[in-house]
Amino acid sequence: MQNTTEIETGLVDGEQELDKYQPTLKVHLKRGECGHVWKLVYLFVFFFLLLSHLYFAQRFFCFVQLVSDFRRRKIIEVFELHDTELKGALEIEHVIKMSIPDKFHASAALRRSAQDFVKDKTQLSLKEFIHYCSLLIHPLLLEFHFKCGVAKLGAKVEIRDGPLPSVHTECYGSVLVAMNFKQEQPKEGAFQDDSEHEKDEESSFEDNEDDDTLKKSKRPKLIGIWLPKQNDKSENNLNTGAK
Repeated sequence: MQNTTEIETGLVDGEQELDKYQPTLKVHLKRGECGHVWKLVYLFVFFFLLLSHLYFAQRFFCFVQLVSDFRRRKIIEVFELHDTELKGALEIEHVIKMSIPDKFHASAALRRSAQDFVKDKTQLSLKEFIHYCSLLIHPLLLEFHFKCGVAKLGAKVEIRDGPLPSVHTECYGSVLVAMNFKQEQPKEGAFQDDSEHEKDEESSFEDNEDDDTLKKSKRPKLIGIWLPKQNDKSENNLNTGAK
């Protein structure tokens, strides 16, 4: 395959009237016998790499979205498990003081959608508060604000999905406390009886020994509880509402 190009040499002055005194130099460029094939190979490799990059980028985005959806479901699950115990609502003034749009640099469109959601509301339930946060920030960050809302209601949330460290948060001095619940040990001689029914009690204890062992293995060993730092009535905090 050959390409031809013409180049004017300029060896003759421009005063000549005849074109034959304006010689040109023709250059023939030869790519080789397979020059056009290599061009097609380069194009194929380029588009293959481009499509591969787009494919893996989409798969990675789907994975991130899956993780986000899982965390969101876990947060809502915590609320749904306690929706019969938690009562009360968050005042809209307290929600505004949290400055969630500013802390997480929400865009103008997200801010408008969140403002439209709370436009005619004076209070937000926990479910509405979760939805308000989801309009502004990434789902992975909802857990903190959900627990702040629970703390504002003066309530506690038990989380049974693994060990939790003790951390201090900026939301009204709430503290996440890791608590160990130890199994009570039976006292010495608790199953000793000198009465005439000693044999009957030993047989009943042996029958229930396997059931007790199974129950002990199922009990959670470590539970994280969100407690308001300044809350004297910790026993009744599940039924107290925000004032």
